[in-house]
Amino acid sequence: MADLAVLTEDYLTVPVERIGGIRSLLTMVGGRTVYGEGPYAGLDGN
Repeated sequence: MADLAVLTEDYLTVPVERIGGIRSLLTMVGGRTVYGEGPYAGLDGN
């Protein structure tokens, strides 16, 4: 099981001034999807 997040941009390469605008599209905790947005909407069980 892995905790992971699919982000809208790569925070390692995006310009510093855009880091604050990065959003999570998918968040998994303990192997379960706890948040989904956009193409991942509905995967969070809500």
